[in-house]
Amino acid sequence: MLLKEEQIITYLKEHDLFDSSGENHTVFGITMPSTLDYILFGAASVLSTKYNVVNLSDKGIAILAIDNVTGKIVEGEHAFIPKEQITKLEVKSKFTHHRLKIETPAGNTGFKLNKVMIGAGWHKRNLPNVLQAVETKSFK
Repeated sequence: MLLKEEQIITYLKEHDLFDSSGENHTVFGITMPSTLDYILFGAASVLSTKYNVVNLSDKGIAILAIDNVTGKIVEGEHAFIPKEQITKLEVKSKFTHHRLKIETPAGNTGFKLNKVMIGAGWHKRNLPNVLQAVETKSFK
């Protein structure tokens, strides 16, 4: 993953998703295959692993899809969850990663936040900011 933080900021600005409160609150979020995927597809279920960029700001949470092959942002493939629609935001820490859970009236989603992402120093640098914002409820 050789995506630069500047590329993310540029994308957020171009799509009117940028808020200065979200600076230094951007991390890689990974959606993992479900247990059902493992049961049905075995080792091939790893192909359903998806990389995203998650940005927390005072406006809400921007989620940008990342191409698994190129490591670049997929143009037009983003979602935004306004802060007002987030009913619960929590982090659970594990040995090698953290689990970010987002709940809204429309549904729930979650991301695995690795403690280290090779080729993305900004992820490791920003991760404590994201964790602190969620844990201290300064985001919500």
